[in-house]
Amino acid sequence: MALDWLDAIETAGVTVLRRGPGCHPRSLWEWDTFRDMCGDQKYLVTDPDVVPSDGCPPDWLDYLSVLLDRRPVAKAALGLRLDNIPDHYQNKGHVLDWERQFWVNMTPDGVCETVVDTTLAVYRPLTEQPSFAMDALRTGPAVPGGPPGLA
Repeated sequence: MALDWLDAIETAGVTVLRRGPGCHPRSLWEWDTFRDMCGDQKYLVTDPDVVPSDGCPPDWLDYLSVLLDRRPVAKAALGLRLDNIPDHYQNKGHVLDWERQFWVNMTPDGVCETVVDTTLAVYRPLTEQPSFAMDALRTGPAVPGGPPGLA
């Protein structure tokens, strides 16, 4: 599913860099090809198992970019859907407990100011390897006048 999505956006003209199996997401920022391509542009990073949900409008990427323009944070990410974790999933309770911390600082426009552990995010132009604890934004389940923002 995620690889199909990457194929589709690549066909639409988006440059997609693929690392292959077994690469840790944080090693991306050490990859010269990636560093050379990013330069002074914003960029999107995702894992192959995270895709925008069917409810996300086509302009979600622009919306994340606008969020970066409005606030001094390192990245802006789509919120994760938590309503579709199967009941039989062994770690469902742990996942829900873990994710709760990322929904505490909701702003009036429906965006959470938080650290963001998901890698489906738009980042500011490359300056250094981001850390987990960077200031970030995560879209909430619904943003008035904007996309639902769920991956």
